[in-house]
Amino acid sequence: MAFELEIKGKKEEIKFDYALVFKINKQLANKDKDGNNMKDGIGTLFSGILNQDDDALFNILRIAINGKLSDKEISDTVELFVSNYEDEEQGYQALFAEVKEEMVNSGFFKQKIEKYIETMEKAAKMLMKKTDEESKLTVETINEQIRLMKKEI
Repeated sequence: MAFELEIKGKKEEIKFDYALVFKINKQLANKDKDGNNMKDGIGTLFSGILNQDDDALFNILRIAINGKLSDKEISDTVELFVSNYEDEEQGYQALFAEVKEEMVNSGFFKQKIEKYIETMEKAAKMLMKKTDEESKLTVETINEQIRLMKKEI
């Protein structure tokens, strides 16, 4: 799976392949208390894309182009993509939708997203055993994100 963006004046293909999965999990994954990579970068990134988080968009573009883009270049790329639409908001939403579609259509990404959802479900079940208000709110938030992610894949 891939899509094209104009970056620094030339067309670049963003490939949603195994190499990108590996790089994202290596660079964006959370760490456990011992500093071990939890290999959840894809799930975290997908969650960010669904929530139209600019950091998620910047991260995927930066990693896909091997970290060679400055914030200004990424911002210029996004603005150029959006400028192809009559309505700025429509173009902005279309870019997130394009990235989401590529992630879902890539078997490599989809498998990692599904694994992330399973892990979130286990965490929610563990947190439900706690009785404090903060844990209850966290479970609600996790379950809402799980529903959103399942709906999109």
